[in-house]
Amino acid sequence: MFNYDYSTPRYPIREAAQAAGFELNTLRSLYQRGHFSIIGGEEAKARGLGHMLNLRDIMHVAVAKQLMEAGVHPKDAFQAAIHFAHVGSGGSGWVGEPMTGPTRLPAGLFDDGFTVLIYFAASQGVKIIQTNGALDFGTLFISPNGDREPAIVICLNFVEHAVFCALGVTAKAD
Repeated sequence: MFNYDYSTPRYPIREAAQAAGFELNTLRSLYQRGHFSIIGGEEAKARGLGHMLNLRDIMHVAVAKQLMEAGVHPKDAFQAAIHFAHVGSGGSGWVGEPMTGPTRLPAGLFDDGFTVLIYFAASQGVKIIQTNGALDFGTLFISPNGDREPAIVICLNFVEHAVFCALGVTAKAD
């Protein structure tokens, strides 16, 4: 398993925009209009200084960009991407109990196969699943609330690869 530093704010907004596929002014505008917010990075300390984002925030913005390209409103795309960037999966929820099922850290991928985000526009539901490349179409269009809905599917492995290449991020082995 590989370890990445997702938490240290070290990337100026210019690098974040490039890595996430945004024009710089578009990303700045999304923050200024309140569609996006900085969750783990650092707000600019004074007028004229730039925000500093961490890797988790950049992954968040990159996933939101993918959803926006599929027609999702920026504010909704940002909210949906929180489920990937700031929420992990797996585990029992109780201290001391063993982890169950496949696990991933916030903004991280599952260890095996592909990590896929499924967004349901009607209910604004989100599922993050692990797949070996084959999706179960019987359950793919079942939203978290149990309804059948059209879905937008994003392979997060490709998003991570693009962001990591743009920023020159390398893994630290455990």
